[in-house]
Amino acid sequence: MGYFEAQAIAIEMNALKATRPLTFDLLQTLLLAGNFSVKEIVIDAIINQLFYATVVLQTMDGELELDTIPSDAFVIALKNKAPMYIYRSVLKAYQDLELNKS
Repeated sequence: MGYFEAQAIAIEMNALKATRPLTFDLLQTLLLAGNFSVKEIVIDAIINQLFYATVVLQTMDGELELDTIPSDAFVIALKNKAPMYIYRSVLKAYQDLELNKS
């Protein structure tokens, strides 16, 4: 996770206001303007020691799944008070990676 993603998460978790709109604020405005709601985010894969996530949006036409990185998904979920999930297979793969480091 990079500095900007960590900063955006901290801002959301602490209900702070940035001095000017951030990229995630723009994304939030676009979601609202398009009448999209965030149903959930899911950490759904770990490939080559990198985590992958999906943002599930509810649209007027049904669900729309968008691939993203987990840190971006966390900010989106926090902004929208949406649930965050992780697949058990991802947790298991991560545990296996950690055990193999020793």
